[in-house]
Amino acid sequence: MQQLTVSGAARRLKARPRDISDLFYRRHLRDDLCPIVGGHRLIPETYLPMIAAALRRRGRPVAAEDLYPRPPSDAEHASRALRHRSASDLLGAEGGER
Repeated sequence: MQQLTVSGAARRLKARPRDISDLFYRRHLRDDLCPIVGGHRLIPETYLPMIAAALRRRGRPVAAEDLYPRPPSDAEHASRALRHRSASDLLGAEGGER
C-alpha cells in the first residue's frame, strides 16, 4: 500500500493541501489511520476517497472524480426507469396474459 503526504494527496485529489490539513486539525479525518511520522503526515492511498468525501461535505474544492463514485444524474435515472418500464411492458405482453 502506497503512503502519500498531504501534498501528494492534494495533487491526486486536485485539492488544496491546507484544506486537507484543516480536516485533520479539526478531527474530521482520523489521525490514527494517517499518523505524523518525521514531521509528515502519512496518508494511505486507500484513504483518499474518505478525504475527497470530507472535502465535498464541507464545500471545499476537489476535482478527482475517479476516486469517489459519482451518483447518477437525473437524466440517467430517467433513462434507466424508461428502459426498465419498457422491458417490463414487453415481458407483460409476452408473458401470455391473454
